Amino acid sequence: MKHNHRFFLFFLFLALLISCKDKIEITKKPAAGDHLFTLLSNNQTNIHFKNSVVETAEFNVLKYYYAYNGGGVAIGDVNNDGLLDIYFTSNQQSNKLYINKGDFKFVDVTEAANVEDSKGWTTGVTMIDINNDGWMDIYVCKSASLDNDLLRNNKLFVNQKDGTFKEEAKKWGLNDDGFSIQAYFFDYDKDGDLDMYLINHRVDFLNSVNLEAILKDEDFFPQTSDHLFRNDGNKFADVTIDSGIMNKEFSLSAAIGDYNNDGWPDVYVANDFITPDKLYINNKNGTFTNEINQRFKHISYSTQVSHPENTRVLV
Repeated sequence: MKHNHRFFLFFLFLALLISCKDKIEITKKPAAGDHLFTLLSNNQTNIHFKNSVVETAEFNVLKYYYAYNGGGVAIGDVNNDGLLDIYFTSNQQSNKLYINKGDFKFVDVTEAANVEDSKGWTTGVTMIDINNDGWMDIYVCKSASLDNDLLRNNKLFVNQKDGTFKEEAKKWGLNDDGFSIQAYFFDYDKDGDLDMYLINHRVDFLNSVNLEAILKDEDFFPQTSDHLFRNDGNKFADVTIDSGIMNKEFSLSAAIGDYNNDGWPDVYVANDFITPDKLYINNKNGTFTNEINQRFKHISYSTQVSHPENTRVLV
């Protein structure tokens, strides 16, 4: 009887599975057309941006390995008309701001908006409302320019709400002159405002495959380490050292997320070449601890990650 009872339960369970499967079958909705996306020409959109890199004897990929890593693109509504505008960064030429006029028509307003940025080497870009006035601002990262610190000062174009912007990176304490790739804004201390994690990278590329030399390097390079900036209301404070974020890797990108499900944002940093990635766990007291070895069994080489709110696009 016991065996018969078990068989009865088994067949009852199997019948329930089949019944549930029948109920949750999903019918695919037919596509509206032959293609999900349609390629639009620049004659239709009026977007004629192109990121061209020109090498010279003084500057080339052998001296700066990231010469062909590309630039960044930021999309957001900068004039509050309900349409998404586009800001392209160019490594060697001027960045471009295109205002969306609807129906996939754009207008280049770069010069009129005072966001032309043709000096130095531009990399990533983020749109963020830095002053909480309801208008999107633009933060631009600079790199390369191996012998000119001034050309590597990151820029912050603050929206003047009249179609123009004003560069105020120094005023906000965000004119970092490191070798920057991308900035990530998030509230790491949960005080209600957005702080900033900045990805920087080393430039001694000849040591990029010498892990022993990198790990033995005891110097802290403020221009090559990632940086953490705390938002203090009307200015940002560099809290890199106090937070425990200081590193010396060839960083490429980061992904912000709550990796240990404790309700506090952590930072995963993807590093290039043979240096290991970092997983900075938020200690909830303004500091972070790298726990990559405790939480991962395997770490990839030359990692590149993206975050849904801060995605770096190669152009």
